[in-house]
Amino acid sequence: MILKDEISRYQRTENYISVIMIDIDHFKKVNDQYGHNIGDEVLISFSKLIKKLIRPYDIAARMGGEEFAVILPNTNMQDGQLIAERIRKSIELVNFDKIAKDFKVTVSIGGMTSNSECNASKFTLKSDNALYKAKNNGRNQIVWCK
Repeated sequence: MILKDEISRYQRTENYISVIMIDIDHFKKVNDQYGHNIGDEVLISFSKLIKKLIRPYDIAARMGGEEFAVILPNTNMQDGQLIAERIRKSIELVNFDKIAKDFKVTVSIGGMTSNSECNASKFTLKSDNALYKAKNNGRNQIVWCK
């Protein structure tokens, strides 16, 4: 619903909108090795970090499991890619010492910037496809749908 509202605003103002999909790499291993309570701690810490890394008017949401979406209003492709890379690098540097010494996670990110055929379904589908390309290409990277 929020994405549809933002797309509607984009279509009225002709400003850009970007969406990124973020997936924690190999998250199943975290749950399998450390348990679901620790996995939940990782998700909570991850969510808080995402919130710190985005602008006040950006919208972050958990899509399910270890997948998150961030809606970036008034954001062209170049700026969207910069934000996505800032998120990727920042998460890569976080040490989850509460879980285990030198425990780290990485993320794969797929993104898309608005175009003339912009609607919520295409945004979600194309961003998600880009995310899976990032995962298939080796993880811990960004793929942007053009």
